[in-house]
Amino acid sequence: MIDKDFYWRLREFSDEFIKPQLLKVKMDMESICSCREVLERILKGTKEDTVLLDVGSGNRRLERELRKAGYRGAYKDCDTETRHGHDFQNIVDVIGKFDIITMFDLIEHISFAEAYSLFKPSLSLLKPNGRIIISTPNAAHINCIWKTDMTHVQQYPYPQLCGLLRMSGFKGAIEVYRIHMMPDRGYIKNFIFDTILVPTHRVFTKFLDVDFAQEILVIARKGD
Repeated sequence: MIDKDFYWRLREFSDEFIKPQLLKVKMDMESICSCREVLERILKGTKEDTVLLDVGSGNRRLERELRKAGYRGAYKDCDTETRHGHDFQNIVDVIGKFDIITMFDLIEHISFAEAYSLFKPSLSLLKPNGRIIISTPNAAHINCIWKTDMTHVQQYPYPQLCGLLRMSGFKGAIEVYRIHMMPDRGYIKNFIFDTILVPTHRVFTKFLDVDFAQEILVIARKGD
């Protein structure tokens, strides 16, 4: 059962209006961490002494994508599974301070209470003005939550996700992006898809009061 005080606090913090920006990307449908537009937002302002912690890193794909995109800073990761030799297996065991903490394709696999229990220690691990970057399926999309993976257990509408971050102590600016993923099908198919199918799809989803963008990306700064 949800604690009533928690519920009303989340409602209060979720009332902040943050207008999401739309990002249209051509990419594979597995993870947005391979997307150039997303990588650019992670890399913004990074230097050789930047330290990044990847929580829920899985097979460490994000590190490979970042290195290919030119990242020269330090990379540490945290995941409960043991197959890929992670630096840490529990966020409470993480040592150090970080400029960036990422959680890609993670929180939809855990309850919002468990996500909250990740956000709060993440705040203390960030340096001043550090960033947390989170991706999750768009709860407003017509099928992206439950169709893609049977291990998805929780949806995160972006106002509530931002509210959960505020409750966790993130006081800085929050950016929200709606990610519309479009697989690269070749020039002719891309032209047909972009000029005919995408506009039709958008009209259809607007009529149903749902979103055509499959993913959400949230970037929150620690703040003062």
